[in-house]
Amino acid sequence: MTMRIAWFGPGPEAGGGSLGVATVTIQQLASRGHEVTVFAAGPREYTVPTSLAEIGNVTWNYVPVADRLSRLLQPRSRALDFLARQAMKMPAQRRLFRSMLAMHAKQPFDVIYAFSQLELPGARRDELLKMPPIVFHPGVHAAGELRSVARELKLVRSVRMAGFAALGLIVFALRARWQRRSLRTASAVIAMSERFADLIAQDCGVDRSIIQVVSHPITDHRPASSVKVGSRDGSPTVLGVYIGRIAVRKGVELITELSHRIATVDSGVSLQVAGSPSPWSDYRRLLTYLNPVNAAFVGPLRHDDVSAKYDEADFALVTSSYEPFGLSAGEALLRGIPVVATSEVGAVEGLSRPAAFIIPPADAAALQEAVVAVAETVRQAPADELRKTVIDMVGDRFSPAAFGERLDSALRSVVASRAASGPEAIPQR
Repeated sequence: MTMRIAWFGPGPEAGGGSLGVATVTIQQLASRGHEVTVFAAGPREYTVPTSLAEIGNVTWNYVPVADRLSRLLQPRSRALDFLARQAMKMPAQRRLFRSMLAMHAKQPFDVIYAFSQLELPGARRDELLKMPPIVFHPGVHAAGELRSVARELKLVRSVRMAGFAALGLIVFALRARWQRRSLRTASAVIAMSERFADLIAQDCGVDRSIIQVVSHPITDHRPASSVKVGSRDGSPTVLGVYIGRIAVRKGVELITELSHRIATVDSGVSLQVAGSPSPWSDYRRLLTYLNPVNAAFVGPLRHDDVSAKYDEADFALVTSSYEPFGLSAGEALLRGIPVVATSEVGAVEGLSRPAAFIIPPADAAALQEAVVAVAETVRQAPADELRKTVIDMVGDRFSPAAFGERLDSALRSVVASRAASGPEAIPQR
């Protein structure tokens, strides 16, 4: 059975990150013969990725997001710029939804697949109830972001971003309420991890039975034979890297504390922190407290530099207090690099040592113990043997093909359920 799929979300891009995953979703659905109509909004200067432009059964409806107000505000106030960016997306997404309605009226879609979001702006409830099944596939949810900001208010003040915190609390509170209402019309939700599925059910009042777990794909999916062996060359120092946002909920404060803790136990571990702040949260001030003897902040990395940095590393750190998936954890694991991660990181679910050293969130003592343990593991096992073991433990959980199969199955089951049950299957929550 082939389907007509209305794909709704941000403009897909080549490379990594969530926009790279957007590209993979379209490629995988189209490769299975489905007719995919993309409704995307994004920057005014946008080019469809070559890998998608050449696919015959993918059609495009792209609306640029107005950015004049943002460009005016950016030099004056990051807070106002953040607010303007959020507001300017709304008109573009409303236009896209109206286009989707018009196309559905002429030739009905089988399913609406909303990627990386939990809202369909511009949609009235009575219109949604006339639409085909709606499947949301979010990257985060506002209630989780809201909880993170509220939990870290003291930290936010210490980096002199209290204004951002106040703004974030308001924006995320409003979006959390909107998302809860939007999800009443969902036929299904796709979550990237079991933990994220539980949080959506808990925070948004969604029946857990309609949430299906499909792990994210990672585009740089290299087999063991092509993984470069680390360059330790017998060095007694073990290198741990953090690559990610320097922002709220990422556990940056834990890494700063870790740099001082490991110095007291002669661990032989050095740390490197790489990344940049988010558009609305900047914790780089915390990194000035890194222990200069064993830790350094190396700044932001380009995509190619990220690969090189992981190939140098002996283990990776993912210390988030809220992380529905964690692409950085998956990228490290696919290179055979052990990961020290909190139990909130979806990408490490179901894994054990030596692939994943899992700790409770916000537990500095447990982080220190795990880092000492992973360093001992690295020293005892030959680098090539350890990396192959980690890759074997990960298996195909992050492969684009496996992701495509699971996503296709999830969408088919929703469409089949609606067809079998008829109008009474339309959510009325």
